[in-house]
Amino acid sequence: LDMDEYTVIWWANTHGDAWGWRNWWGLQRGDGQYARGENRDDGRPAHYPEAGINPTSVFNDTVTEGDGWHFHAVTVNSNRDEQTMYLNGVPDGASSASTWAGSGAVTHMKGGASYGSRTASVGATLDEVRFSGAARSADWIWACYMTMGQNGTLTSYDVKAGSIFRFR
Repeated sequence: LDMDEYTVIWWANTHGDAWGWRNWWGLQRGDGQYARGENRDDGRPAHYPEAGINPTSVFNDTVTEGDGWHFHAVTVNSNRDEQTMYLNGVPDGASSASTWAGSGAVTHMKGGASYGSRTASVGATLDEVRFSGAARSADWIWACYMTMGQNGTLTSYDVKAGSIFRFR
């Protein structure tokens, strides 16, 4: 996993009493620079790339704190200078045309906490946290949400004799 291109997806049920900056996950390079996903003090999910000069952050428009389970994702591609936040399979909030200069291999990962000065516990129940070394497409994010969201919209099947499945 390299810091110049990645995707993080996670399900979170953010507790209503989890006020303040609460960290969901963190990635750190060997030089100590890091990125983190967290819930802001206004209840909106955010992605903070702390590495490099003039870091740019992106936030969801939707407040999710205390509102049940939500599917979150962030994609980062430094080569295209893009980062995008997603909520429940679709882009939510502003995308940024800026990440940070440079790259480097991830040497440490955390779930339920992060790196840097904000070390508050997660303040949420997390499930299915996945780190990927590719900046996934919007279609890929939507398909992950649809297949993980316990719904029958994306794929349905019938049980046939002999336990063979026929997909439609």
